[in-house]
Amino acid sequence: MNFIDVNQQISNFLNHFPHLSEEEKLTFLHFNQFHQHRPIDEILEIYVQNPDARVLKTIGEWQHFSNESFADFHSKEGVKIWDNNGNLKEVLYDASQVILNTEISIPSSINDEPLLFIELASQIDKNISEVQDISKEQKSLANHLALYNLFDYLGFFLDRESEYEHFISITLKSMKKIPSGEKLLSIFSLANSCSSHLTQSPYSA
Repeated sequence: MNFIDVNQQISNFLNHFPHLSEEEKLTFLHFNQFHQHRPIDEILEIYVQNPDARVLKTIGEWQHFSNESFADFHSKEGVKIWDNNGNLKEVLYDASQVILNTEISIPSSINDEPLLFIELASQIDKNISEVQDISKEQKSLANHLALYNLFDYLGFFLDRESEYEHFISITLKSMKKIPSGEKLLSIFSLANSCSSHLTQSPYSA
């Protein structure tokens, strides 16, 4: 896809997001947490091109993990990232497209520490409560999305299915009033900013 096609698909996705099924919304939330350290516009560019992408790197970065040549990579379909003016910034390739000669790690640990849970939730609530110019409902949604990122990324609740299902139910309920378009972007951006900061902090070590 080219820049215009990708942006058209992003626009359609944002406008129709409130009308997606719960399963479709959860699919995007799960995808988003893998890429939460990226700007939200890049996450959307990746999603519409390859919704199965999990670990993305450039050719140069992958060559630290693989013996594949530049020619090998150029025969694959990469994910393109553009700037706001339509200039190509980089082409990324997913781990599933690469023959690795060493292992890469994807977080998969299970955390079962109630105090850590409470501390993370408190930090997120504090950070989001300080944000101005968004409604109480939108702050609540950003809070749930940030918690989802953390708990999916760090593995909370994965060993306690009933609690995880309850958390998902609350998250989906908070999304029933989710806005579309630019407001949706700002909420996801706020949530990702809060959660990605904490996954890089001592709390997630």
